Amino acid sequence: MSLDVLSYLPAPLQSHLRVVLGGTRGHILTAADRWEGFIEELRRATSDVVVVDPCADGVSRAAALAAALDAHPATPVVIYTPVSPLSFRAIAELGRYSAHHAVHQIVLHRYDDEPRRFLEMLERQPGNALSVALLDRLAPALADLPPALTRAVERLVRHPTDFHDVGDLAATARVTIRTAYRHLAGAGFTSPRALLVGARLLRAYAYARDPRQSLEAIAAKVGYSAPRMMAKHMREVIGVTPRAVRRQVRPWEFVDTLATWLCPSPEPATGPAPRTPAPRARARIAPPGIAPARIAPSRISDAGPVWDRTVRVLADAVPAPDAAPSIPGFDASWSDHPSRPRLG
Repeated sequence: MSLDVLSYLPAPLQSHLRVVLGGTRGHILTAADRWEGFIEELRRATSDVVVVDPCADGVSRAAALAAALDAHPATPVVIYTPVSPLSFRAIAELGRYSAHHAVHQIVLHRYDDEPRRFLEMLERQPGNALSVALLDRLAPALADLPPALTRAVERLVRHPTDFHDVGDLAATARVTIRTAYRHLAGAGFTSPRALLVGARLLRAYAYARDPRQSLEAIAAKVGYSAPRMMAKHMREVIGVTPRAVRRQVRPWEFVDTLATWLCPSPEPATGPAPRTPAPRARARIAPPGIAPARIAPSRISDAGPVWDRTVRVLADAVPAPDAAPSIPGFDASWSDHPSRPRLG
């Protein structure tokens, strides 16, 4: 995978990073020799991966680095530092200050930086950045889930190959499959299965950005038994084939489309409109000596022109003995339990 790497490191670590990246054609390294230059390059947001030592110039810049990284939450960051008390204090500060970047990717000089393993970790970072961007889009819905299920979904998005089916997701959250479906539906997610498909497609897209990787190899890496299944899901979710995705779809477009499919915004509630209450029968004033007649409810629809005449309500009209008692404020034309609006 071709990477644009931005680094701010002391000389020995910088030299080793050049060795790590030098074994693969296509990688581009931009090495900043001053803190101000590093921050300026970071603001341009053109790098795929940032490799930084928070104490590169002998001073802990954890607070300033955390602020800079929080301004670019989708940028993947690797902390590469020597073993020293100052470095460990800076790492602890960085984890405390940074709201978006939990310090997961830490490489210790002369301990974890074997070239092949270091390179593999760097090449995984763009996929991690897409995971961060997707989780950020899903954050409002994730906040409505129980904490254990939220952590399980976050792990699924970051490590999709660790999950084979919905049962794995439920087991990670320590709930039943039925409970997982209920909570996810209540938070607005399409389904647990959709989350499994979406997480795989996100990682497949990260791999597909490297044109040298075949679709067959990508499908196998993300857990598909055959490339045709990956192509089928890509067409259903994104609307285009994997070949078109790698040529036409930008990262932010892919994340937006995937987030909308995983957690569609509810449509405005469109419940049944209230029915207009049926007009009540009114008694007409009868001539003296004749008892007032009531219009039977069954004849209201046949009354026709009768309702065009001028009538007056008898204020002291008494209902017939066999009439049903009236209930103040009750309107029989409106159901006690109107049907609930359906959300799309």
